[in-house]
Amino acid sequence: MVFVYGNAFSKEDSAFSLVREIRKREPRVCLLSALSDDEAGLSVIDTMISETILFDPATVYPGTTADNPHVMSASEIKEILETYSDIKAFVFSREIVEDEVRVREALSALDSIKERPVTVSVGESGLFAADLTIVRKRPDAADAERAYLILDEGKLVKGSGEKSLPEVADEGASIAFLSQNDVFGSVTEKPSLNLIRL
Repeated sequence: MVFVYGNAFSKEDSAFSLVREIRKREPRVCLLSALSDDEAGLSVIDTMISETILFDPATVYPGTTADNPHVMSASEIKEILETYSDIKAFVFSREIVEDEVRVREALSALDSIKERPVTVSVGESGLFAADLTIVRKRPDAADAERAYLILDEGKLVKGSGEKSLPEVADEGASIAFLSQNDVFGSVTEKPSLNLIRL
């Protein structure tokens, strides 16, 4: 299963858009977001239910809005993650990768669970080094130890190795493709980034 972490206060938020794109191709996806109970938030929840997108009802926080967001603590995130036994990838959406507090809480939760999933960042982050970073253009100073999926080139790059991918039009399609090809690990394996499967 792929977890997408980020904002979903309205249908325009990055994490909500991303989880919907992944769900079109991959049924094993879940949104991890502090959801609001205002009109926009209830519209997001209705859409997730109608599109069979998983989310935890415990993440609906009364009084939460885009202007007054609830920042989930490491313990809240951990509790939700421990509910699922098959998390293979944890995706930090575009609006989260530079949010110091949310990144810190999520990484703390990930470090405290039994099997740490593969971390994926949508966009480069100066706060942490994800196992896989999805970017539009090739970074000038790419870390040779990390994997990058470069959308404009349609390539997966790690160190000096490069692999062309057939379905990398956008972040959602890319993540679904990698999940379906067990790049984050199969259902019988511990999560790990297995680029050799492509």
